[in-house]
Amino acid sequence: MIGNNTVVLSNVVINDNVHIGNNCIIKSGSVIGQKGFQAIRDKNNNLVEIFHVGKVIIKDFVDIGALNTIARGTIDSTYIDSYNKFDDHIHVAHNGYFGKNNIICAAVTFGGSVRIGENNFFGLNSTIRNFLSIGNNNFIGQGSNVVKDIHNDKMVYGNPAK
Repeated sequence: MIGNNTVVLSNVVINDNVHIGNNCIIKSGSVIGQKGFQAIRDKNNNLVEIFHVGKVIIKDFVDIGALNTIARGTIDSTYIDSYNKFDDHIHVAHNGYFGKNNIICAAVTFGGSVRIGENNFFGLNSTIRNFLSIGNNNFIGQGSNVVKDIHNDKMVYGNPAK
């Protein structure tokens, strides 16, 4: 489902179970709603992929840059609230949650099951490890490798981000 006044540019792939709100833009080459990367070992110790049945929900006034990937959730949804601005080459793994008004610069990678609050800034080439929570009103510096939760009103940068 794609909402009113939403623009989808060339070569975008939107899979099943994707809901995109009103007044959004999805730039060229982005892929939204394919299954995430996750595997477990079977009884013979071989890696087998986990089936993903969740959705991707993108609310209103969201910009998705070129060549972004946003994976569907395993069971729960990957959720992006209104007014988020994603630059180009961003990866959002399965089960991510994004509150409102985040600015995400080019080439940021979010691991699976991250929880992002509101009004955060993510600098170029930052990496956010899976299962982390980042509160509200934070500044994540360029090239940061975030490996621990970040509460509210912080400025962090570096590898590991401090």
